Amino acid sequence: PSRTASLTTSSTGKTDVSSDANGDGENLSNLDKQDPPESDKKDSLAVADSDDAVGFCCRRNVKKDQHSNMVPPKPPKRSCVEQLAIAFKWLLWGITSAFHLYLTIVNIGATAQQKNVRAALPGTFAQLYPPEFKIGPICAWNESTPNADIQTFDTIDEVYAANYSVVHCGACGACSNWNDLSLQWTTRTFLAEEAQKCVQKSLLGGTADDVQECNEESIGFTEQCATCWTEDQLCAKKNCVFIYLQSMIVNQVSNFNVGLGDITSATCDEALCGPEFVPCSGATRRRMNIISDIPRPISQQCTIATENWAEVFNHP
Repeated sequence: PSRTASLTTSSTGKTDVSSDANGDGENLSNLDKQDPPESDKKDSLAVADSDDAVGFCCRRNVKKDQHSNMVPPKPPKRSCVEQLAIAFKWLLWGITSAFHLYLTIVNIGATAQQKNVRAALPGTFAQLYPPEFKIGPICAWNESTPNADIQTFDTIDEVYAANYSVVHCGACGACSNWNDLSLQWTTRTFLAEEAQKCVQKSLLGGTADDVQECNEESIGFTEQCATCWTEDQLCAKKNCVFIYLQSMIVNQVSNFNVGLGDITSATCDEALCGPEFVPCSGATRRRMNIISDIPRPISQQCTIATENWAEVFNHP
């Protein structure tokens, strides 16, 4: 049989649940003591999880904001010794790099200049020392004194016919005078080095006047003869500077050998500047048959010049 429950209100205002006439009804007031349905439990857990998630996200955002506003710590300050060590390292690196660049530029330049010298040297030798250069023209004097008459003869036969003596092969020039001829003899063992010192005066901001002054005062050439030397030295500076710088690196500055197999500064000067210098100066040690500090082939020595220069200039 079906059961029904009725709600009655007591005098105290509480609601009671009474059973039907058969007395089988249960008191519904105990329902609040029973566990909630499973669906209600799931909803409660979902809400709790949601609250926890929101709180966690908020806490993370707060931490992010706190970290984003923090100033990064400064690196420790280096000591003076450390700063000096770093500066020295960079200085050493800069010097090393600059030196390697310098070597590269010098070697490239020297290679190009040596190529020019090898091409020009045979022609220079043929021009200055042809097979007939001992025949004429000839520079000669009538006596070996400071008051001698010095002039150019077309041939060696004319020299002998005039009762003159050979001073040097080739025509007389600006250095074919007593003073400059004597210097060719007395400085024969160191003239090349002294002339090199003079041209060095033009390397670091010096002028042609500085070189000229050196040739006149340090070596002792007359003004016109010194001009020939100055022009020759400036020509060598223009055409042979990289060969000279390379010789400084390999410690061959004092190497004055001349030849195709050994392209020195002297070789470069001879090949590229000699065709103008020799006719200008007139007198050179080879033309005077003087054995100097620069070895020369015998074919380039003026063997018809037979003066005893040690006696002429009273200098051993």
